[in-house]
Amino acid sequence: AFGVSAVEVVTASLLEDTYNWGQHKIGITIGVIFLTCVPVRVLHKMLGDKMSVVSWIRIFAVIAIAGCLLLDSPACSVLNKVCGLDCAGALVVAGTVLFPAFYMGEALAVGIMHQHVLPSGSWFDGNHSQLWYNLAQGLGRFLGPWISRWAIAASGQDFFALQQMMVTCLFLVIFECTVQPFLRSTSPSAAGKEIVAASPVSSSFESGTR
Repeated sequence: AFGVSAVEVVTASLLEDTYNWGQHKIGITIGVIFLTCVPVRVLHKMLGDKMSVVSWIRIFAVIAIAGCLLLDSPACSVLNKVCGLDCAGALVVAGTVLFPAFYMGEALAVGIMHQHVLPSGSWFDGNHSQLWYNLAQGLGRFLGPWISRWAIAASGQDFFALQQMMVTCLFLVIFECTVQPFLRSTSPSAAGKEIVAASPVSSSFESGTR
């Protein structure tokens, strides 16, 4: 949630303030970037049983890190030489990589959480776990835009890219150290599809696309 809200706000802000895009064009672009989650979701539905859930989360985390690298100014220079894209185009490409990676990684992680809740009455039963998740997600969505705009104002886009990479790496480290060792099963199966389907992130996303 922190990463999604941060990238959304910073992308819109930079396109308007730095690259002089109009608000209408920015709104359409952000909407199209969000819609890239649809083919990624379809692809995961088709291939979800080929790898374990843990492997999928690692893949999406690596993709997110690659998207963070695209936010750097050197990536802008490389894309300009290779594809003829300007820095605004590089920013849009970075968002196109980051949004579905963040969404799918979060959906899978939350699905795992719901598969490992404690018995009813515990502080981490189904209801309480969902409450803690909602609070954490709300806090992330609240702080993401503020901290990201501060990063841009203080040290520029490269510092923001570093910030997002650190947040993504922190997620991966926490997952590997505190979640992955205690999973009941990580075998490749339809469980990957079931986890995403059970996730509130995926459910709310699919409801919005209908």
